Amino acid sequence: MGAVLGPVTGMMAIIGSAAWLIALVAAALAFRQTGSPVPEYGLLALSGVLLGIAHVRPIGPLACLCFVVAAALIERRKLTRTLVQLV
Repeated sequence: MGAVLGPVTGMMAIIGSAAWLIALVAAALAFRQTGSPVPEYGLLALSGVLLGIAHVRPIGPLACLCFVVAAALIERRKLTRTLVQLV
């Protein structure tokens, strides 16, 4: 059964989706400008686009997977850089 959105909740959903899209695409562009690998910023941008479209299956879980994988890649790169500096 689908959710029925009223004028207020519908507008909140549109604003929230647009804000999420803008935030993740801006983050992806920032990572790109710092020279991050393509999978990191590509997955962030893809996550923003997918969650901007819809939160329901199959798009929502796929978007969350893209976000988690991008975050893991970013953290792994930061950890590797820190370990190399310690050696």
